[in-house]
Amino acid sequence: MMADYPWQNLEPASMAMGSVYTNSFFEVPKNQREYRWDERGQLTRFWNDLVACVEEDLDTQAGSVLGHFLGTIVVIGERQSTARERLQIVDGQQRLTTTTLLARVLLERVDVEHPDPGKRQLLTSKLLPCILDHVAGRTEPRICLNQANDFYHRSVVELATADDRESYWGSVDIDHPKARRVIVDALRFLDEQAFSYLGEAGAVGTEVRLRRLENLVSALCDLLYVMRIRVGDSRMAYRLFETLNERGMRLNQADLVRNVLLESADRLGREAFDSAYESWQTAIDEIDAQEILTPPELIQYSFSSRIESVKAESLFDVISTQLRGQHIAPVDLAESLSIDATLWNQLLQGNQSYWPAVAQESLSFVTTVSGIWKKHCVPLLLRIADRFDAEGTAAKLAKALWALECYLFREGTICKTSINELESVLGQASRILGDDNNPEGAFVELLKQNSPDAPFVESFKTASAKGKLAFYIAWRMEKYVLSGGGFDIGALSPARQSYQQHLEHVMPRKPGADWGGIQDREDFDIYLHRLGNHLVLEGAVNSALRNAGFDHKISNDGDQDHDYTRQRLAMPREVVARRHEWSPHGVWDFESIVLRQNYLAENYAPHVWKIEW
Repeated sequence: MMADYPWQNLEPASMAMGSVYTNSFFEVPKNQREYRWDERGQLTRFWNDLVACVEEDLDTQAGSVLGHFLGTIVVIGERQSTARERLQIVDGQQRLTTTTLLARVLLERVDVEHPDPGKRQLLTSKLLPCILDHVAGRTEPRICLNQANDFYHRSVVELATADDRESYWGSVDIDHPKARRVIVDALRFLDEQAFSYLGEAGAVGTEVRLRRLENLVSALCDLLYVMRIRVGDSRMAYRLFETLNERGMRLNQADLVRNVLLESADRLGREAFDSAYESWQTAIDEIDAQEILTPPELIQYSFSSRIESVKAESLFDVISTQLRGQHIAPVDLAESLSIDATLWNQLLQGNQSYWPAVAQESLSFVTTVSGIWKKHCVPLLLRIADRFDAEGTAAKLAKALWALECYLFREGTICKTSINELESVLGQASRILGDDNNPEGAFVELLKQNSPDAPFVESFKTASAKGKLAFYIAWRMEKYVLSGGGFDIGALSPARQSYQQHLEHVMPRKPGADWGGIQDREDFDIYLHRLGNHLVLEGAVNSALRNAGFDHKISNDGDQDHDYTRQRLAMPREVVARRHEWSPHGVWDFESIVLRQNYLAENYAPHVWKIEW
């Protein structure tokens, strides 16, 4: 029955994730989208938020525990839900489902690793209710999905170990429907993250590792929290959902920072307020003139480059604490934001009058090539621009951007270093460079120390790439070999024109009859994109050879020099020179790609992407 007033239909409650499931059962309506969080975005953020709770609230034993707010969950239904009369999820199924997946992963670790029966039972009593409940002799899942629910039930509710899940997945089609694959990938990702994070603490059974496991469980169940809003009417639920998504998010971290900054400035008098306000408006105008960074991101990276590393979710808390504790002056903070927003725009535009071409190329690769670009490099970019973007320092600017490009490629692209580690190293490097008392190249030494050759070479041996990133890698190696050779490879630069017409796949995307049906072999798509299969070719040659056989690509009787043998570029000619070494069976196959890629990794990669000042 509807209440007399609309507001009476809302029942809000702030709840820890472990409490959300207490005496509650959920169901995803058929008209909702399926579960689809993945490691490229939301899953990684979810895991990082959990780890942040462990490290900031539990490991440090801080007096004030903040936890992490996951957002709002909107559900429809009666106050007392049952396994037969479940709450309908309007907003929040991704977070709820992910919590059950992680609870299953952690529950296995508790069962396998914790030797104390009492603590094991306590941890189990926290985790198991997030997954299921026993009702009248039946095992009931806390949440029922709208897609692949039977698969979810079997994988998460019934099967308790990763081995059992993998065995089950091997017996069914995990790719159809698509939701199955997403569930599989999410469970594997969370399992890998948990195993790796626990492994950093020591061997199984050690006190430090057990404490870390216990803290993970506590963080998930007690420190991650939501605002759960229950309504009895579907129209009210969807009105609320639309409002939260369309208007509620407008008050972002930048708005909150602005409010506390101007409030702090106002307490210092009218002159301080006017100065802070003017600087703030300048910063916002500069940010609005570009599309790469949002206002909260620019504030985060400016603060990180000057004062201390700060995570996006902690931005307001950290800055407000600094301002209210008078550790930083509001006028100075506003002016710093204004300066950095202006620097960022100037950096993106580049001063063509004195920037060398190599600096322009490095900046282009760092900020536009998917796979190299990481927003966490912005703090260092800001300080590079601040220290070197002047007419007399153009050569140093080029060296600084090159060092950053090499570090990002080695660690972010090839070695897949975690975002947390990249953020830490790049933030520290930015603060080293921002201190004029430090030598200009001191930050490069830090990058170099955090990117040793051996793991980079090993990771390079198995790396793959597509599109502009693939061409960038092949082009960088080609340019290294040809340096001083008299042929201007700059005309083929991926920073200046389309990459597609110049990236050659030795084993082509659509092999012709001469390739013996290699495209039907398992893993064809994998080896197609391996770095050992890529070359740079001039556009006309690439078009002429396209899907031809390997022998024809090596040498043919054409009258326009359309083969590897007669190229001005070095890498195609190297394939000819090492043909018998890399294709011992007379054909270019998967083994050839591996042999060539190993050679490139050992003989080129550490020299092409060498971090130095």
